[in-house]
Amino acid sequence: MESRIKCLRNSMDRLPDELIIYIVSLLPLKEAIRTSVLARKWQFFWISNTMLDFDASLSIREFKNNRRSLSSERIRYTEQVNRLLSLHSGESIDKFRISFDLDISSARDIDRWIKFAFAKRVKRLALEFVQPGLYRYGQYTFPKQGLPVCESLVSLVLCKVAIDGETLECFISNCPLLEELHVEDANCLRSLKVSCCPNRLRRLAIIDCLDLRRLDICSPDLVSFTLDASEIAVTLKSVSSIVDLTLGALWPCKLSTYLFRISGCLARLETLTLHTSIIQEIEEMDFPNLPSLKKLSIEVKGVGCWSIRCFVPLIYAAPMLSEAVFKLKPSVLKPRSIRRPNIGKRRHDCLKVFEIIGFEGTAVDIELSLYVLESAFSLEKVVINGRTKTGDQI
Repeated sequence: MESRIKCLRNSMDRLPDELIIYIVSLLPLKEAIRTSVLARKWQFFWISNTMLDFDASLSIREFKNNRRSLSSERIRYTEQVNRLLSLHSGESIDKFRISFDLDISSARDIDRWIKFAFAKRVKRLALEFVQPGLYRYGQYTFPKQGLPVCESLVSLVLCKVAIDGETLECFISNCPLLEELHVEDANCLRSLKVSCCPNRLRRLAIIDCLDLRRLDICSPDLVSFTLDASEIAVTLKSVSSIVDLTLGALWPCKLSTYLFRISGCLARLETLTLHTSIIQEIEEMDFPNLPSLKKLSIEVKGVGCWSIRCFVPLIYAAPMLSEAVFKLKPSVLKPRSIRRPNIGKRRHDCLKVFEIIGFEGTAVDIELSLYVLESAFSLEKVVINGRTKTGDQI
């Protein structure tokens, strides 16, 4: 047995360096470190790994209600990251991701990590400061000064990072290759102007930035846009290539407002995803024409008490729509009976797939199903994903 293990290790030692580096780069960071015991030659290859993903977001859930343990875990996490970065010998990194419950108390370490990433010509940078509990001292503030021009950065993700519009605009203007920008739950962000020059932004996501009031976008290459907010003035200029759009708002009428406001940029839109809540009766809403839309996904909370037929006109506004998915999350209120009005002779000739996730068999669920079934003359597939009384999917 020992001879077989020795033979295997000798075989692994004979592998080309380029192949070993490639194999190690495909592994999660912890697994990459463990490869050092496979063979003598593999011992130090992990320290030049180009994928530095420090994701501990799952492990901190157990500390949600234990302040002392969470503080100790933060110290252990930062020490581990510092130790591994001090050993890293690669000249460049493709991905640098921090995913943990960190705040302003760890600012000195985080500043040092960002400078390390830029010095290594990072391509994808993600700061995701998840929050399992309430024990925080305030969001980490993104540096306003001292950061160099980052000509290698392609993707930037900021989650629970305090940053103002001026700082973010200045930073992305120094990233000429930036293609993806994701900003989520950012304190201090009240207005943001995203210009096409000098970067070539293709994917933009602005989510749960509660202080944001104005968003101006000028990016001809933008193909994917996500906006989850309720009170934002949105302006899109020189944007005509969006094919994937996600909108979220507390009120359904806000979704309609957003769609009309940017309708001039949606001629090529193929996939539309909406997130909202129903907390009162809405008879009907208007939607702009979406001539190229092929897939529609709508997630609605508070279903069961209020009708959701207000979204049916959106199906008719997309003559090329082939797939419609409704994700229904029930209300805590008692379901009510609905008198279904006549839908007339309106028809849809392209819809082929209709899916309901969270179907409970209430009057609201049946009303929506009948609306679609009676108007979709080319329907080929219906998927009903039910929900038990305990809330489990079936």
